[in-house]
Amino acid sequence: MNPPAPSARSASDDLAGRVVGDYHLLRRLGQGAMAEVYLAEQKSLGRRVAFKVLKPELVSDQTHVRRFEMEARAAAALVHGNIVQIYEVGQAAGVPFIAQEYVPGQNLAQVLARSGNLDVPTAVGIMRQVAVALAKAAERGIVHRDIKPENLMLSASGEVKVADFGLARITQGREQLQLTQVGLTMGSPLYMSPEQVEGKPLDPRSDIYSFGVTCYQMLAGRPPFTGDTTLSVAVQHLQNTPEPLENLRADLPPGLCRIVHKMLCKSPSSRYADGAEILRDLRALDIAGVRGDWPEELDQFHTSEMVALHNARSAATQQLSAV
Repeated sequence: MNPPAPSARSASDDLAGRVVGDYHLLRRLGQGAMAEVYLAEQKSLGRRVAFKVLKPELVSDQTHVRRFEMEARAAAALVHGNIVQIYEVGQAAGVPFIAQEYVPGQNLAQVLARSGNLDVPTAVGIMRQVAVALAKAAERGIVHRDIKPENLMLSASGEVKVADFGLARITQGREQLQLTQVGLTMGSPLYMSPEQVEGKPLDPRSDIYSFGVTCYQMLAGRPPFTGDTTLSVAVQHLQNTPEPLENLRADLPPGLCRIVHKMLCKSPSSRYADGAEILRDLRALDIAGVRGDWPEELDQFHTSEMVALHNARSAATQQLSAV
């Protein structure tokens, strides 16, 4: 007997055990401002996916539904090993959904909650991979708008994958509406760029700032700015200068500190233009425990998954040629 399909939903509904189109939802993984996330099995392909559904209270708003689908389709154009891949976008039984790559492991926020900060080689390894992802997004004119540790997935094999390209723009507007409210739990506002706080148009340099906040936290064990309210943190992003990283950890290479602080410049024109520029300066560092054989071109960065896919395609092509 097949599991039931969802009908009209309330905000408290848990869809675990139900079927939405081709997907059997196994268990809830979590939720964000706009969507709930489930571990699901895609029946036709027998693979596990992360399955995102728009929250029930937003389903009746066709503006949110259209933006949910439109922006996810745009994000689906980002095919790279350091970006969580989107497999399908659609609606089934009245439920707007995004089916995307499932990354078993932890996100960076979970790792930092346990360890506090990271050793330099580990932090630089994460910086490399995220910088590549941001560079590829910038090439396609896509701004993530919500770079933070929760959206950096760390696989068991050491790969880093940036998640939630499809939802970040939707959540941004809701967060800005909350800037004057007090008593809110700190989340994305900890990582917002000054231009995000001010509601200005965003380009890839906004992601660079948010990534800089994340890098600062990886190395210092805390974000550069904290506070009791969203507004107090937002004001610091606009006005305050972060404490120099070298004052917080004696083992940090000065060059690495300079890279992170450049990412955190208040003016977008003073930051790196994109992830490719960050990679250039990271490559120039001489850090013990960090591989120096970095490729010169972005397209030469491959995770093991993408290399395996390339090899499989090559083998299939050779077999077809031999027929």
